[in-house]
Amino acid sequence: MSMSNNKEHIIQQTTFLGINLYKRTRLEEHEIQINAQQNIAEYPGLLAIGNEPEIKYSSLSSGHMDWRGIVYHSLELALLDLIINEFVELTVFTDKKSYASELINLNRINYYLVVKKTYEGNDHLASRIIWSVKYVEKERNEKATLANVIRHLIDGCIGTDHYKHPQKEFLEILLRTYTSKLNWLTLQSDSRLLGMYSQYEIIIEPKQKAKLKAAYEVLHDISTTLKQESRAFYLYSDKFYEIIKSDFHRRTSKG
Repeated sequence: MSMSNNKEHIIQQTTFLGINLYKRTRLEEHEIQINAQQNIAEYPGLLAIGNEPEIKYSSLSSGHMDWRGIVYHSLELALLDLIINEFVELTVFTDKKSYASELINLNRINYYLVVKKTYEGNDHLASRIIWSVKYVEKERNEKATLANVIRHLIDGCIGTDHYKHPQKEFLEILLRTYTSKLNWLTLQSDSRLLGMYSQYEIIIEPKQKAKLKAAYEVLHDISTTLKQESRAFYLYSDKFYEIIKSDFHRRTSKG
């Protein structure tokens, strides 16, 4: 892993009668470059799913699945795969926000993503991440921060409504997209009570499941090693988890 530096510069400033009311200064900016094995998986968005012993749930409940954990790892590994294969660039930056002529100063660490080259792979989740990065850049005419990319990605999947189990909703829609394109992945339904109740199970062909599990181990080991050896990546991973947790929390219905 290596980094590149940028010099300190003012991003935004508001003055009144010569007094600085607000100033945002970019203190530092580093691209987090990851040197690791490339082309690990054809479908990185399915690795966390394929690593699960089974995924079963009903139309009435979420079952006993750790939906948040599965969604987090699915997004984490898909994005890591894009970074490793140099489709996406990950940059960490620190901004200082100053108020009332610097009487109040706040430093904030954040991350943004940049698409480096065209993604030509077949993975749906990876494609959606690329799409979200491009959309945020174009729509906001600014860097695609991690939080904005995640929000747009989830919005694009389940919209902006509230759900009892938004992570389950996200994963179910994601899986239905994969099953419509892959003949070795099936969303099996067992309907009961005249269609009022359905039991669902994800079925993956054994050979394909073995490939997903093997690729998961490799990419997960890379992620674990990076967190242990790089504080920058550890902090990024922690921030990534908090963003996803917060974003799904605000989509959870209160009733």
